[in-house]
Amino acid sequence: MSSGAHTIPLPLASQTTSPAVYCSRNPRLSPLFRLVEDYAEEYERGYEERFAHEFGPWRPHVGDVLARFLACGDLHHGFARVHCDTCGHEYLLAFSCKAYCFCPSCHQKRALLFGEWLDAEVLGPVIHRQYVMTIPKVLRGLFRREPRLLGLLGQAAWLAIKAFFSDALADKALVPGAVMVVQSYGDMVNANAHVHALVTEGAFAADGTFKPLPLGTDLGLLTELFRHYVFRALREARRISDTTIQRLLSWTHSGFGCHRGNHLQAEDFAGRQQVARYLLHPPLSLERMTYDDETGEVTYRSHRQHRLEKFDPLDWLARVASHIPEKGSQMVRYFGAYSNKTRGMRKKAESLEQPLPPSAELPEPRAPPAARKSWARLLAAVWNADPLECPRCGSPLRILGAIYDPVVIHKILRHLGKWNVPVRAPPRNLRRDNDPSDVEDVFAYPGAADCWSDEWARAQKSEQPWQGANLDVTEPVAGEEAPDPYLDTWPDADPDWVD
Repeated sequence: MSSGAHTIPLPLASQTTSPAVYCSRNPRLSPLFRLVEDYAEEYERGYEERFAHEFGPWRPHVGDVLARFLACGDLHHGFARVHCDTCGHEYLLAFSCKAYCFCPSCHQKRALLFGEWLDAEVLGPVIHRQYVMTIPKVLRGLFRREPRLLGLLGQAAWLAIKAFFSDALADKALVPGAVMVVQSYGDMVNANAHVHALVTEGAFAADGTFKPLPLGTDLGLLTELFRHYVFRALREARRISDTTIQRLLSWTHSGFGCHRGNHLQAEDFAGRQQVARYLLHPPLSLERMTYDDETGEVTYRSHRQHRLEKFDPLDWLARVASHIPEKGSQMVRYFGAYSNKTRGMRKKAESLEQPLPPSAELPEPRAPPAARKSWARLLAAVWNADPLECPRCGSPLRILGAIYDPVVIHKILRHLGKWNVPVRAPPRNLRRDNDPSDVEDVFAYPGAADCWSDEWARAQKSEQPWQGANLDVTEPVAGEEAPDPYLDTWPDADPDWVD
């Protein structure tokens, strides 16, 4: 099995005995939040000098994600009002940041939605299997420095699977269905680019008939095909030379690997959703991370608790932030019978076969999938606590509206006694040890004053109400990156750390 990170199984409602009352999380209790709050500015200022050689040039989108993460779950940055019409009970629900691959809470929610949607809308009523495809350690630096290359890895995996199935079924006209996620992280949030795929255990003909894969197919051929297509993609992208490829081919152990999981039967809906969630699991688990607020030291445990490492706070932040995908990048890819084009053509053909009612001039729009329709239902299924059920009378709650204006936010939170914007301390590299004046003179440092104090002052002076920060900020246009010199020198012998 790949050394990719694992997630701790979530408690399902069916495993509990009594319903619980929904309680909003406190983001400031998170060790990752405290780390980002303490070191984000220092990390961004010193990135080019300390980390650019390992993780590539600074990406402005990373700074945007860190800023959004600090606002996630914080009522001071906006909220929705949730009200009960029966008894008048009301509470405030803070906005989320949707910083995928960094915010564990938002990423886990997306994984849950993805698992439900994939099982209901994409996967056919056939047997599936999970495939994990890995690359040698010497190639991982390429994908760590240039995340855009991860797409090439997914394409290579699909071409290998398609050729493997064509050979096993002796028919090139048959096409399997595959859903792939290219993960850039391993168990310890280290750079470990690999592919997770959920693939049909067989292939489809043009008329929709399904032909199962023969028993006893050897994965050796799939590994060789995967290596061939990876080398071809990197060579066409001018990231690897023919000389380097020949050196890698001369190794006794290539470092490429393919693992195949157990069968998932067509009626095993829970198993298919569980694997789908695992395909999109977050890079790190907060339950395995500890942060020392005094020293800044970070401790992280492996999934099976057999390994523990301690990190400098800036090194850990750089490691986690390196897995943030580019804005607009495609994390999940659909191929073959499950490609967007094929599914669209299939749905269109199905709709044409069903005649419209005589009274309907236009067809009704298709309702959104249930998985995307009810976030409250998802929370109730996972934590056995419905955020839209009144804890006092049990009646349904409704959302009155969303509050973005900082003036209104300030008035509501002050009225409820929840206005408590913490004063940020100066950056750690500017603090003077054993000097109590540091606490008193916080605002003497440039940029150390709390940002909400500035926003509040501007809102008071402005005639137009400030509409609040848009969490979906636009990424600045980055310049062209220079070719990666990482692969200029190579070991001549077959190293023993290639696995």
